Amino acid sequence: MQIWLPAGYSAAPGPARAVLAGAAVNVGFYGLWRTLQLLGAPPRWLAVVLLLVAAASALLGIAHVAVQDRLSRVIAFSSVENAGLITTGYAVALIGAAVHQPLLTAIGLLAATLQVVTHAMAKTLLFTTSHRLGHGFGTDLLDDLRGTVRTLPVSSTGFAIGCLTLAGLPLTCGLVSEWMLLEALLQQFRVPFLAARLAMAAAGALVALTAGFAGVAFVRLVGLTVLGSPPSKPLAGARDPGLPVRAIIIATASGCFALAAIAPWRSASWPPDWPRWSHEPTRCPPCADRGCCNPSTPTSPSSRPPGSGSSCPCSPPRSPPPCSCSPADGHCGSAASLPGARPPAASRAPTGTPPTATPTPPAASWPASCTPAPP
Repeated sequence: MQIWLPAGYSAAPGPARAVLAGAAVNVGFYGLWRTLQLLGAPPRWLAVVLLLVAAASALLGIAHVAVQDRLSRVIAFSSVENAGLITTGYAVALIGAAVHQPLLTAIGLLAATLQVVTHAMAKTLLFTTSHRLGHGFGTDLLDDLRGTVRTLPVSSTGFAIGCLTLAGLPLTCGLVSEWMLLEALLQQFRVPFLAARLAMAAAGALVALTAGFAGVAFVRLVGLTVLGSPPSKPLAGARDPGLPVRAIIIATASGCFALAAIAPWRSASWPPDWPRWSHEPTRCPPCADRGCCNPSTPTSPSSRPPGSGSSCPCSPPRSPPPCSCSPADGHCGSAASLPGARPPAASRAPTGTPPTATPTPPAASWPASCTPAPP
């Protein structure tokens, strides 16, 4: 899906590659997020096809990484792999939207967003440091880059951290993002139709293979390029960059570790509410939380008051009697007291027609948390 990336990175100058990988490419993924928000759920078949194509793209991208002989093309084809992983998480979100599972949509977007941030930091770090390595040794051929840490310790250390992040090893954000993606794919039991379940299971296997190949490819790259022996002979005057570039290297390398510590803590309480990109109405059960609500009136997420969670807009629980319920009309308490609530059926009669009282069902049909509505 992203075959233009290797050619585009090769044509760009060294510093521009970091900007291209860290910012420009990720703008397209932001556009996908906005498309889901604006257009809503896609057809089910489209989400399933995108999931399979994205997972296959990730596996093919990392397979090309393992056979490249130039450092710039290794990093470029790893961007194909990362694009496939990001799109895989996005496809899980599309499946969740298509089957009206908002939590599945949320976990898919969370996994894809973590992949976007990981890709931005790791690729910025790799392209910045690989440019310094190529400039110091006069080549980016892997066979001519050995033991670079002896000559360029700062650049080589940053390069090694970027490789370990893309390898998905512990203590880096690469592990967190790939783990979250696999967790999203393992939620296939929540999907009600078989085709999506099988597609998510197949995509999970492809992503697991991709993670394994990535670990081998990038750990091998660190062992040969950074720590290899005998060391290659650098060009005269080869040295690490000045203070501004060193600060960039240190900041992005620290970010790879910081995100690994912050992301699990933040994701434990996310999402706090029904995803705002879901256009499906919400209905609440009668007498939810023993407060008073109108379950017959669907509400959109944007119309719920802050802090209302996933329930309908309800008034706070009151002292006994906690709630009066009229099951025949589906209302708890006084519907007229609720913001935006519809009036009871008795008051919705056409103009000029006397209102008719709704017969009260037997007490056995009332919810356990409700008392009979007053006459």
